[in-house]
Amino acid sequence: MHKECYLFLIWNKAFFCKDKILKDLKSSFLIRKTFYIRWSEENFLKNLKAFYGTKTADVKEKARYVGKDLFYVIFVEDPDPLFEQRKTYNGSETVNARIYDKKWLYRKWTGGNFRVHSSQDKKETEHDLTVLLGPDFMKRIDACTMNGMIETDTKGILGFASLQEFKDALGSFSRNVILEDQERVTVLTECRSDLECFLGLEQSGTYHHRLKVGDGDYDLCLLGEAEGDLPEGFLTKISDDPSMGTDFLKVKEDYLEFLHDRLKISDPLRKYMGRYGFSFDFEKKDPFRKESAKSLFRRCKDELKYRYLILRESFQNE
Repeated sequence: MHKECYLFLIWNKAFFCKDKILKDLKSSFLIRKTFYIRWSEENFLKNLKAFYGTKTADVKEKARYVGKDLFYVIFVEDPDPLFEQRKTYNGSETVNARIYDKKWLYRKWTGGNFRVHSSQDKKETEHDLTVLLGPDFMKRIDACTMNGMIETDTKGILGFASLQEFKDALGSFSRNVILEDQERVTVLTECRSDLECFLGLEQSGTYHHRLKVGDGDYDLCLLGEAEGDLPEGFLTKISDDPSMGTDFLKVKEDYLEFLHDRLKISDPLRKYMGRYGFSFDFEKKDPFRKESAKSLFRRCKDELKYRYLILRESFQNE
Protein backbone atom coordinates (compact mmCIF):
# COMPACT_ATOMS: atom_id res chain seq x y z
CA MET A 1 0.00 0.00 0.00
CA HIS A 2 1.21 3.51 -0.83
CA LYS A 3 2.65 5.19 2.27
CA GLU A 4 0.33 8.19 1.95
CA CYS A 5 -3.06 6.56 1.51
CA TYR A 6 -6.00 7.44 3.72
CA LEU A 7 -9.54 6.34 4.37
CA PHE A 8 -12.68 8.46 4.51
CA LEU A 9 -15.83 6.80 5.78
CA ILE A 10 -19.25 8.39 5.28
CA TRP A 11 -21.83 6.93 7.63
CA ASN A 12 -25.37 6.39 6.39
CA LYS A 13 -26.90 9.54 7.91
CA ALA A 14 -24.33 11.65 6.06
CA PHE A 15 -25.31 10.28 2.62
CA PHE A 16 -27.12 13.53 1.79
CA CYS A 17 -23.60 15.06 1.55
CA LYS A 18 -21.88 12.09 -0.11
CA ASP A 19 -21.63 13.54 -3.62
CA LYS A 20 -20.53 16.93 -2.34
CA ILE A 21 -17.79 15.34 -0.21
CA LEU A 22 -16.62 13.11 -3.07
CA LYS A 23 -16.43 16.08 -5.44
CA ASP A 24 -14.37 18.05 -2.93
CA LEU A 25 -12.01 15.12 -2.30
CA LYS A 26 -11.41 14.74 -6.04
CA SER A 27 -10.19 18.34 -6.15
CA SER A 28 -7.41 17.63 -3.62
CA PHE A 29 -6.60 13.92 -3.68
CA LEU A 30 -6.35 10.93 -5.99
CA ILE A 31 -9.40 8.69 -5.52
CA ARG A 32 -8.12 5.12 -5.68
CA LYS A 33 -11.38 3.30 -4.93
CA THR A 34 -14.87 3.94 -3.59
CA PHE A 35 -17.21 1.24 -2.32
CA TYR A 36 -20.10 0.54 0.03
CA ILE A 37 -20.00 -1.78 3.04
CA ARG A 38 -23.06 -3.32 4.60
CA TRP A 39 -22.80 -5.03 8.00
CA SER A 40 -25.31 -7.65 9.10
CA GLU A 41 -28.15 -6.17 11.13
CA GLU A 42 -27.69 -8.55 14.06
CA ASN A 43 -23.98 -7.68 14.43
CA PHE A 44 -24.11 -3.96 13.65
CA LEU A 45 -23.40 -2.78 17.21
CA LYS A 46 -20.59 -5.32 17.65
CA ASN A 47 -19.08 -4.18 14.35
CA LEU A 48 -19.30 -0.53 15.36
CA LYS A 49 -17.59 -1.30 18.66
CA ALA A 50 -14.92 -3.33 16.86
CA PHE A 51 -14.19 -0.38 14.56
CA TYR A 52 -13.96 2.33 17.22
CA GLY A 53 -12.67 0.26 20.14
CA THR A 54 -12.45 2.03 23.50
CA LYS A 55 -12.95 5.43 21.84
CA THR A 56 -16.73 4.89 21.95
CA ALA A 57 -18.34 3.67 25.14
CA ASP A 58 -22.01 3.97 24.09
CA VAL A 59 -22.27 2.28 20.68
CA LYS A 60 -26.08 2.33 20.76
CA GLU A 61 -26.08 6.12 20.92
CA LYS A 62 -23.44 6.32 18.20
CA ALA A 63 -25.37 3.95 15.92
CA ARG A 64 -28.48 6.03 16.39
CA TYR A 65 -26.54 9.11 15.33
CA VAL A 66 -24.56 7.74 12.35
CA GLY A 67 -27.25 5.39 11.02
CA LYS A 68 -27.57 1.58 11.13
CA ASP A 69 -27.30 0.85 7.43
CA LEU A 70 -24.71 0.63 4.67
CA PHE A 71 -21.91 3.21 4.62
CA TYR A 72 -19.57 4.59 1.98
CA VAL A 73 -15.77 4.18 1.95
CA ILE A 74 -13.44 6.44 -0.04
CA PHE A 75 -9.82 5.28 -0.36
CA VAL A 76 -7.61 8.22 -1.34
CA GLU A 77 -3.95 8.92 -2.06
CA ASP A 78 -2.48 12.27 -1.04
CA PRO A 79 0.19 13.41 -3.52
CA ASP A 80 1.21 16.36 -1.36
CA PRO A 81 0.83 15.56 2.37
CA LEU A 82 1.33 18.36 4.89
CA PHE A 83 2.21 17.21 8.40
CA GLU A 84 1.39 19.65 11.18
CA GLN A 85 0.37 19.68 14.83
CA ARG A 86 -3.35 19.43 15.49
CA LYS A 87 -5.34 19.15 18.70
CA THR A 88 -6.98 15.73 18.89
CA TYR A 89 -8.73 13.81 21.67
CA ASN A 90 -5.34 12.27 22.45
CA GLY A 91 -3.72 15.69 22.84
CA SER A 92 -1.52 17.51 20.34
CA GLU A 93 -0.44 15.16 17.55
CA THR A 94 1.41 15.37 14.26
CA VAL A 95 -1.09 14.50 11.54
CA ASN A 96 -1.62 15.11 7.84
CA ALA A 97 -3.28 18.51 8.15
CA ARG A 98 -4.85 18.27 4.67
CA ILE A 99 -6.71 15.09 5.67
CA TYR A 100 -7.51 16.20 9.21
CA ASP A 101 -8.91 19.57 8.14
CA LYS A 102 -11.06 17.96 5.44
CA LYS A 103 -12.55 15.56 7.99
CA TRP A 104 -13.66 18.39 10.25
CA LEU A 105 -14.99 20.38 7.29
CA TYR A 106 -17.13 17.42 6.23
CA ARG A 107 -18.35 16.90 9.78
CA LYS A 108 -19.50 20.51 9.76
CA TRP A 109 -21.29 19.95 6.44
CA THR A 110 -23.11 16.89 7.79
CA GLY A 111 -24.58 18.69 10.79
CA GLY A 112 -22.20 17.74 13.57
CA ASN A 113 -19.39 15.47 14.66
CA PHE A 114 -18.70 11.81 13.88
CA ARG A 115 -20.84 11.24 10.77
CA VAL A 116 -17.64 11.35 8.73
CA HIS A 117 -14.55 9.43 9.80
CA SER A 118 -11.03 9.56 8.38
CA SER A 119 -7.72 7.94 9.20
CA GLN A 120 -4.93 10.33 10.16
CA ASP A 121 -1.77 8.36 9.30
CA LYS A 122 -0.58 5.14 7.67
CA LYS A 123 -0.98 3.09 10.86
CA GLU A 124 -4.59 4.16 11.38
CA THR A 125 -5.40 3.51 7.70
CA GLU A 126 -4.07 -0.04 8.00
CA HIS A 127 -5.92 -0.54 11.28
CA ASP A 128 -9.26 0.69 9.90
CA LEU A 129 -9.05 -1.39 6.73
CA THR A 130 -7.90 -4.50 8.62
CA VAL A 131 -10.89 -4.25 10.96
CA LEU A 132 -13.27 -3.70 8.03
CA LEU A 133 -11.87 -6.19 5.51
CA GLY A 134 -9.12 -8.26 7.13
CA PRO A 135 -5.33 -8.21 6.74
CA ASP A 136 -5.65 -8.92 3.00
CA PHE A 137 -7.68 -5.72 2.55
CA MET A 138 -5.81 -4.55 -0.58
CA LYS A 139 -6.84 -7.73 -2.45
CA ARG A 140 -10.46 -7.16 -1.50
CA ILE A 141 -10.30 -3.48 -2.47
CA ASP A 142 -8.67 -4.26 -5.83
CA ALA A 143 -11.28 -6.96 -6.54
CA CYS A 144 -14.16 -4.60 -5.79
CA THR A 145 -15.54 -2.50 -8.62
CA MET A 146 -15.76 1.28 -8.28
CA ASN A 147 -18.82 2.04 -6.13
CA GLY A 148 -19.26 -1.69 -5.60
CA MET A 149 -20.85 -3.34 -2.56
CA ILE A 150 -19.04 -5.45 0.06
CA GLU A 151 -21.37 -7.26 2.43
CA THR A 152 -19.34 -8.45 5.40
CA ASP A 153 -18.96 -8.07 9.14
CA THR A 154 -15.69 -6.89 10.66
CA LYS A 155 -12.86 -9.40 10.57
CA GLY A 156 -12.70 -10.09 14.30
CA ILE A 157 -16.42 -10.85 14.47
CA LEU A 158 -16.20 -13.27 11.53
CA GLY A 159 -13.21 -15.19 12.90
CA PHE A 160 -9.97 -16.20 11.20
CA ALA A 161 -9.08 -18.81 8.61
CA SER A 162 -5.73 -19.51 10.27
CA LEU A 163 -3.61 -18.51 13.24
CA GLN A 164 -1.32 -16.64 10.85
CA GLU A 165 -4.25 -14.52 9.67
CA PHE A 166 -4.99 -13.69 13.31
CA LYS A 167 -1.35 -12.63 13.82
CA ASP A 168 -1.42 -10.52 10.65
CA ALA A 169 -4.60 -8.77 11.84
CA LEU A 170 -3.06 -7.93 15.22
CA GLY A 171 -0.12 -6.35 13.40
CA SER A 172 -2.31 -3.35 12.56
CA PHE A 173 -3.05 -2.70 16.23
CA SER A 174 -0.75 -1.31 18.87
CA ARG A 175 2.47 -3.12 19.77
CA ASN A 176 1.93 -6.69 20.96
CA VAL A 177 3.72 -9.96 21.61
CA ILE A 178 2.13 -13.29 20.65
CA LEU A 179 3.22 -16.43 22.52
CA GLU A 180 2.09 -19.89 21.34
CA ASP A 181 1.78 -23.04 23.44
CA GLN A 182 0.05 -25.92 21.59
CA GLU A 183 -3.66 -24.97 21.31
CA ARG A 184 -3.17 -21.91 23.52
CA VAL A 185 -2.26 -18.38 22.47
CA THR A 186 -1.17 -15.60 24.83
CA VAL A 187 -1.22 -12.00 23.59
CA LEU A 188 0.56 -9.29 25.55
CA THR A 189 -0.57 -5.95 24.17
CA GLU A 190 -0.68 -2.22 24.84
CA CYS A 191 -4.48 -2.18 25.15
CA ARG A 192 -6.39 -5.39 25.92
CA SER A 193 -9.76 -3.63 25.74
CA ASP A 194 -9.28 -2.61 22.09
CA LEU A 195 -8.56 -6.22 21.13
CA GLU A 196 -11.59 -7.42 23.09
CA CYS A 197 -13.72 -4.95 21.11
CA PHE A 198 -12.17 -6.08 17.81
CA LEU A 199 -12.80 -9.76 18.58
CA GLY A 200 -16.30 -9.16 19.94
CA LEU A 201 -15.33 -10.56 23.34
CA GLU A 202 -16.99 -9.92 26.65
CA GLN A 203 -14.76 -8.56 29.41
CA SER A 204 -15.14 -11.61 31.64
CA GLY A 205 -12.34 -10.71 34.04
CA THR A 206 -10.72 -14.13 33.63
CA TYR A 207 -8.31 -13.06 30.83
CA HIS A 208 -9.23 -16.31 29.01
CA HIS A 209 -11.37 -16.41 25.86
CA ARG A 210 -12.12 -18.77 22.97
CA LEU A 211 -10.57 -17.71 19.67
CA LYS A 212 -12.30 -19.01 16.54
CA VAL A 213 -9.71 -20.20 14.00
CA GLY A 214 -10.90 -22.17 10.97
CA ASP A 215 -13.02 -25.09 12.14
CA GLY A 216 -11.49 -25.12 15.62
CA ASP A 217 -10.84 -22.98 18.67
CA TYR A 218 -7.79 -21.75 20.52
CA ASP A 219 -7.59 -20.83 24.18
CA LEU A 220 -6.78 -17.10 24.02
CA CYS A 221 -5.26 -15.23 26.95
CA LEU A 222 -5.14 -11.41 26.69
CA LEU A 223 -3.02 -9.20 28.96
CA GLY A 224 -2.89 -5.43 28.45
CA GLU A 225 -0.39 -2.82 29.55
CA ALA A 226 -3.00 -0.01 29.52
CA GLU A 227 -5.14 -1.98 31.98
CA GLY A 228 -2.28 -2.62 34.39
CA ASP A 229 -2.14 -6.36 33.63
CA LEU A 230 1.60 -5.93 33.00
CA PRO A 231 4.19 -3.88 34.89
CA GLU A 232 5.58 -0.80 33.16
CA GLY A 233 8.29 -1.70 30.64
CA PHE A 234 7.38 -5.41 30.60
CA LEU A 235 6.01 -5.38 27.05
CA THR A 236 9.06 -3.57 25.68
CA LYS A 237 11.49 -5.96 27.34
CA ILE A 238 9.68 -9.16 26.35
CA SER A 239 9.46 -7.85 22.76
CA ASP A 240 13.27 -7.70 22.61
CA ASP A 241 14.01 -10.95 24.50
CA PRO A 242 12.45 -14.17 23.08
CA SER A 243 13.72 -16.24 26.02
CA MET A 244 11.71 -14.02 28.38
CA GLY A 245 8.54 -15.00 26.49
CA THR A 246 9.41 -18.71 26.63
CA ASP A 247 10.00 -18.45 30.37
CA PHE A 248 6.77 -16.51 30.83
CA LEU A 249 4.69 -19.40 29.48
CA LYS A 250 6.16 -21.62 32.24
CA VAL A 251 4.84 -19.30 34.97
CA LYS A 252 1.77 -17.91 33.15
CA GLU A 253 -0.82 -19.68 35.31
CA ASP A 254 0.97 -18.47 38.45
CA TYR A 255 0.99 -14.96 36.99
CA LEU A 256 -2.76 -15.07 36.24
CA GLU A 257 -3.40 -16.28 39.79
CA PHE A 258 -1.38 -13.32 41.04
CA LEU A 259 -3.49 -10.88 38.94
CA HIS A 260 -6.63 -12.23 40.63
CA ASP A 261 -5.10 -12.16 44.09
CA ARG A 262 -2.03 -9.93 44.56
CA LEU A 263 -1.06 -11.87 47.69
CA LYS A 264 -0.57 -15.12 45.80
CA ILE A 265 3.03 -15.03 44.57
CA SER A 266 4.57 -18.44 43.93
CA ASP A 267 8.30 -19.07 44.21
CA PRO A 268 8.70 -19.74 40.44
CA LEU A 269 6.90 -16.47 39.65
CA ARG A 270 8.98 -14.55 42.19
CA LYS A 271 12.18 -15.89 40.64
CA TYR A 272 10.95 -15.08 37.11
CA MET A 273 10.10 -11.47 37.92
CA GLY A 274 13.37 -10.99 39.80
CA ARG A 275 15.41 -12.53 36.98
CA TYR A 276 14.07 -9.98 34.50
CA GLY A 277 14.14 -7.02 36.88
CA PHE A 278 10.45 -6.50 37.66
CA SER A 279 8.67 -6.04 40.97
CA PHE A 280 5.08 -6.86 41.89
CA ASP A 281 4.25 -3.23 42.69
CA PHE A 282 1.86 -2.20 39.91
CA GLU A 283 -1.83 -1.37 39.85
CA LYS A 284 -4.82 -2.02 37.62
CA LYS A 285 -5.81 0.94 35.47
CA ASP A 286 -8.81 2.30 33.62
CA PRO A 287 -8.82 0.66 30.16
CA PHE A 288 -10.25 3.79 28.52
CA ARG A 289 -7.78 6.39 27.35
CA LYS A 290 -6.75 9.13 29.74
CA GLU A 291 -7.60 12.66 28.67
CA SER A 292 -6.61 16.14 29.69
CA ALA A 293 -9.21 18.47 31.20
CA LYS A 294 -9.55 20.33 27.89
CA SER A 295 -9.97 17.11 25.94
CA LEU A 296 -12.55 15.83 28.41
CA PHE A 297 -14.48 19.10 28.17
CA ARG A 298 -14.43 18.86 24.38
CA ARG A 299 -15.74 15.28 24.45
CA CYS A 300 -18.53 16.24 26.88
CA LYS A 301 -19.44 19.14 24.61
CA ASP A 302 -19.55 16.76 21.63
CA GLU A 303 -21.80 14.38 23.58
CA LEU A 304 -24.24 17.21 24.36
CA LYS A 305 -24.17 18.21 20.69
CA TYR A 306 -24.86 14.56 19.78
CA ARG A 307 -28.01 14.51 21.87
CA TYR A 308 -29.17 17.94 20.68
CA LEU A 309 -28.86 16.95 17.01
CA ILE A 310 -30.71 13.66 17.56
CA LEU A 311 -33.50 15.47 19.42
CA ARG A 312 -33.74 18.13 16.69
CA GLU A 313 -33.95 15.49 13.96
CA SER A 314 -36.66 13.58 15.82
CA PHE A 315 -38.83 16.72 15.89
CA GLN A 316 -38.13 17.43 12.21
CA ASN A 317 -39.22 13.91 11.24
CA GLU A 318 -42.54 14.07 13.09
